Amino acid sequence: MSSQNKTLKATEELALQTFLLFEVGCGTLANILLFLHNFSPIFTGSRLRPTQVIVTNLALANAFLLLVTAFPTNIMIFVPRNPKTNLQCKIDGLLIHLWIEGAYV
Repeated sequence: MSSQNKTLKATEELALQTFLLFEVGCGTLANILLFLHNFSPIFTGSRLRPTQVIVTNLALANAFLLLVTAFPTNIMIFVPRNPKTNLQCKIDGLLIHLWIEGAYV
């Protein structure tokens, strides 16, 4: 591959990354505005309509997905560095099962 082709590929990648960042920024801003618009009746003491609740949840979830798509390396913070052993997983599963059983009784 010649240096001109490498430069062209690098320019195309930079353009795509810039476009993705612009798209994510606009989408996140729109979702935040949509969330605030549909969440604002709570501040005035009004009750939310069911469609407002759905749209608010969708806007929040979509904004989160856009941010995860744009910055995937930052999500690695949530992955534990030392994975649990088999016994620790079984104990956690048992505790969660007991907690769920107790919550519904």
